Amino acid sequence: MNNTNSVISDSYEVSNLRAGHRVQLAGFELSPFIGINNLFDTKYMSNLRLNGFGGRVFEPAPTLNVYGGVSVRLNY
Repeated sequence: MNNTNSVISDSYEVSNLRAGHRVQLAGFELSPFIGINNLFDTKYMSNLRLNGFGGRVFEPAPTLNVYGGVSVRLNY
C-alpha cells in the first residue's frame, strides 16, 4: 500500500446473491428481481490508495445491502 511495503491488506472473499423471474403479460416481459450484495457482511476494502496522504490508504466497502427492481421489455 506504500513504497516501503509497511502497510498490508488482508485477503477476503465476498459473496453476492440475485434471484428473479420472467413473466409474459400482454406482449410485455416483466422480470422482477431482488439481490443481496456482501451476503455474509464481510469487512473489506473496496479501494486502496497507494501512498495515501497521512497514511489513509484504505477505503471501506459497503456492508450487507439489499436491492430490487423490475425490468420491462416490449415483445412485438
